[in-house]
Amino acid sequence: MMKKILLTFLPLFFLFAPMKLLANENLPVIVVDFAKCFEKSKVGMAKQKEMKELNEKLSSQFEEAHKKLKDLEAKLSDPDHLDAISPEEEGNLKREKETLQQQLGAFQMQFQEMMQQAQGKLVQELLSYVNSASGVVAGEKKCSLVVNKETIFYHDPAMDFTDLVINQMDVEFDKTKEKSETEKVENE
Repeated sequence: MMKKILLTFLPLFFLFAPMKLLANENLPVIVVDFAKCFEKSKVGMAKQKEMKELNEKLSSQFEEAHKKLKDLEAKLSDPDHLDAISPEEEGNLKREKETLQQQLGAFQMQFQEMMQQAQGKLVQELLSYVNSASGVVAGEKKCSLVVNKETIFYHDPAMDFTDLVINQMDVEFDKTKEKSETEKVENE
């Protein structure tokens, strides 16, 4: 009989014990909003600027090639222009158009791949900064667990230490930037 009671209530104990622990107000947990870290930190803003510049550079190259293609298509669809050139020149224009179309397709794929790689690198670098800064803040606040706000349903706003993490990220970013600039000057 005792064994039956134990087998009935033991699983309930293991089910509700963690809930009791989570209900404890002194649980050493802090919450960090990763998206806010990306938007508001110096490193996040710098990486966003880099992504925007890369996007603009690649887009302008694509637009230039696309403009050349449109010009060729206009020449090939203009009967007056076709009458003014030899059949050989017309064949060259058609081959050039075909080559440009293939190059544009390849460039578009390369553009997407480069942007995906840049985004992956951005996320990895930002995660590194958030991880490091969260560790520092957790140590200062004597917390043993840091969770991303996006992975939880609810938290007490007092548990959100995102702004402190962003401040620490900015400190680390400034140190890294200063070190990089010092090394750059020394190498020149």
